[in-house]
Amino acid sequence: DALQDDAAQLLRHWQGVPAADRHDLRLTQRAAGALAAAGACAESAQLIEDYLDERWDSALLEIYASCKGGDVLGRIAHCEGWLHEHPQDAPLLLALGRLCVQRQLWGKAQSYFEASLAVAASCAAHIELARLYDRLEQPEVANRHYRAAAECQSMAPQIQSRGSRKSL
Repeated sequence: DALQDDAAQLLRHWQGVPAADRHDLRLTQRAAGALAAAGACAESAQLIEDYLDERWDSALLEIYASCKGGDVLGRIAHCEGWLHEHPQDAPLLLALGRLCVQRQLWGKAQSYFEASLAVAASCAAHIELARLYDRLEQPEVANRHYRAAAECQSMAPQIQSRGSRKSL
């Protein structure tokens, strides 16, 4: 894509997309991901917020939380607002934890990662908790989560071979 690294051009292109097409999840994911990759975190976040404020789909949250920089505290606040409507959404809790790590809010990050795991076990939440406990110099707890993540990863091929199309 010629637009891939040019945030301004990406934004102009997105603004030219018909409003009805902006409701397409895959198109929104691609546009938000491209903006994030180009370093336009604020623009990527706005696009995702506009989408999620209208229709909920946790699939956009990984992009939302992974973009480094921008108004991270604003994104945390926005996620906390969504949390009132979607309190049992494991990807939302995981995204909140990742955003809190960016701001070095270790206690909040830990709480969100643990809450995500309480809702639904995931390799990603175990890995995030392991990394957090490494930062906090708690190697025993970190290793426990690394082991859980490794077990989770080793189960993924077995689950897929049983006919499931989704991976963990």
